[in-house]
Amino acid sequence: ASHHLKAGDTERARGLAESLIEGSPPASLRAEALRLLAEVRVVTGPAAALPLLEEALACAGDDVAVAADVELSLGIVHFALFQPERAARHLARAVELTDASGADGARAEAIAMAEMCRLQLGRGGDVDRLQLALTLEDHDRATAFQIRPSLIAGQIFEFIGALDAA
Repeated sequence: ASHHLKAGDTERARGLAESLIEGSPPASLRAEALRLLAEVRVVTGPAAALPLLEEALACAGDDVAVAADVELSLGIVHFALFQPERAARHLARAVELTDASGADGARAEAIAMAEMCRLQLGRGGDVDRLQLALTLEDHDRATAFQIRPSLIAGQIFEFIGALDAA
């Protein structure tokens, strides 16, 4: 389903995710399917994704990697809804969870998004944390270009005037 979504076939991705959810899969797989369905629905409006992501977080249970992905998604959606305080809480949790899971690529994205949120809250950009995100970035990880650490870091460096870091 995620490949169909990345290829732009949102209807097929939605159908597969919904079929999986209806099939009563194990909790962590249900969480992943709900997160994917939320990603499909976010196109129609970010608020439509929130209930799905909240349910996904509840289903993630002890699966740290799934919980981290859901927290990252919640942070991104709240950021898109101009709710930076809520976004910051979810992104901080995503950083913690990715640190525990050892998923460097996901951790890089969570750190970069957390720094973007920090900037939006008027707290500046932490160059050291952005450099860490760049070091951890997994260029082979399938992710949306909007949350690539290299893109986010470049934007923040430009905004804060740290052009030598960019």
